[in-house]
Amino acid sequence: MDHLKITSADIVGYSFGGSLAYQFAIQHPERLRKLVIISSTYKSSGWLPEVNNAFKKRKPEQFTGSPLHTAYEAVAPDKTKWTAFLKQMFALGAEPYNMGEANIAKIASPVLLIAAIMTDWIKWS
Repeated sequence: MDHLKITSADIVGYSFGGSLAYQFAIQHPERLRKLVIISSTYKSSGWLPEVNNAFKKRKPEQFTGSPLHTAYEAVAPDKTKWTAFLKQMFALGAEPYNMGEANIAKIASPVLLIAAIMTDWIKWS
């Protein structure tokens, strides 16, 4: 944002991106105008147990040809790192986290939460 000379922004995060959006809101409240969180949580215990357990069972080949793979291929500067990217994502997803209720309560900007049961995710577990 500094490089682009953007002083504040509306932040939207989906899934892992939601965790990043929460972190941004906590760490840079002065730069946040509005926050949208889609299918994410600020603590791993907020996920259904099936979702937390699914990270332990994921295999990179399950994502070949997926929308995530297509998006990665469109922007990745080094497409040979796809498998390493997924392994890192799975490992991060398997780690317990909690950004803290007190930190979440301090978010003063307008927040829209969008939640859905991720049945396809659960079916993969």
